[in-house]
Amino acid sequence: MSSFKSQQCRLTIRERSFHFVSYEGRPANVAKNEIAMPSMWYMMAAGRRFPTIVCSPEHTVADVERILTSWALANAIAQPIAPIPAPVAVRAAKKRAVG
Repeated sequence: MSSFKSQQCRLTIRERSFHFVSYEGRPANVAKNEIAMPSMWYMMAAGRRFPTIVCSPEHTVADVERILTSWALANAIAQPIAPIPAPVAVRAAKKRAVG
């Protein structure tokens, strides 16, 4: 019998709600051609789950919230770093129109 206890974490980041659930890992299964998976936190969205971070028993609740918040900011919330450059053909056409 497993000693793993599934946990849930609900976060609100920039007015968006996120729901994360931890799932127990599984050993490799050669017959089904499946690789081993560690215990992980998954983001739940639209009836599906998306792997986020490895679930570690030494993480406190505060650690988990901090790490999942960081993951959500980096992966689930679009943060444009710089404006997307215009295609080369558009820039060339603007130069000809100006000059």
